[in-house]
Amino acid sequence: MTRSALLAAVAVLFCTTALAQTAPATPPPEDDQDAFILQIDVGRHGVLIDRAFEGAGVTIPIVFSENGGIGADAPDIWRGLREIGRDGVILKEILCAKGLVGPKTCKAFKAPTWISAQPTPTPSLVTLRTYEEELGVAFGPFVEAGCKAGKRRTQDDMFCSVE
Repeated sequence: MTRSALLAAVAVLFCTTALAQTAPATPPPEDDQDAFILQIDVGRHGVLIDRAFEGAGVTIPIVFSENGGIGADAPDIWRGLREIGRDGVILKEILCAKGLVGPKTCKAFKAPTWISAQPTPTPSLVTLRTYEEELGVAFGPFVEAGCKAGKRRTQDDMFCSVE
């Protein structure tokens, strides 16, 4: 190999190594890691389930943590998810008993198993995000039915608007 070919090979190797070292890694999606955004999303489910109870004409006691709501740390979000999930199960039972949701939907319902999980250890924020998404899927038909009943009862199309 000639001296100029050897220098060219070393230069290419050096540039490739330098580029590999300076290329930024792809960061994880911030929404999956951000406890504050997750806190808001979990709280939104809680508000919607409460509104669905109201729409169905049912009043339930609201249970909050000592700080007045769901905090933005993983243990508090985990507690909030489980509480809201248990409220969702109660909502499902009431709406099914009142006939506001069809028997097929009521019978097909499977509550997420994590709702009855022990409070410790606290899952990671990524896992909590997955649970938050499962909450919306599992209880969506029941929230929708409760909100629809509330809209009919109040004649307010914005009955379950959260934003």
